[in-house]
Amino acid sequence: MKTLILVALAMVAVTFSANQSQAGLEVKAVNSVSTQSAMQPQQRLSHYFGIVDINSYNYVDYVVTNRGQTYLAYEGAYISGADFRARTNCSNGLMPGQQCQFSITYNPFFEGYHSGLFELYFSENNEITIDAWGEARRRW
Repeated sequence: MKTLILVALAMVAVTFSANQSQAGLEVKAVNSVSTQSAMQPQQRLSHYFGIVDINSYNYVDYVVTNRGQTYLAYEGAYISGADFRARTNCSNGLMPGQQCQFSITYNPFFEGYHSGLFELYFSENNEITIDAWGEARRRW
């Protein structure tokens, strides 16, 4: 019985390890003081845009690399938050080793603290979520 349990545990560990190696999105901020990087199927990062003058903007660019061994189809990108915009060139999906980029811009029109959420989805449950926030001030 002990042998059966050990064999079952070994099979679960191998299966888990194989699934982890196929999920391979790597995300890096390329023009930011923050050097967050992650490599896992479901990634949640954050970016603080700092204090930005009203009617001005700040942005951050990210590079996404498929470090896995399978093609990842693009499934969509979404941004929320009134003062945030996003653009991406990831709509063709990613072959193994291929890269794409996305950019998030904070462009406030009113004073105060603002938050937004960016989501980028690929096949095989690969998703990237960026919590974004910043503070807007009136320029004197």
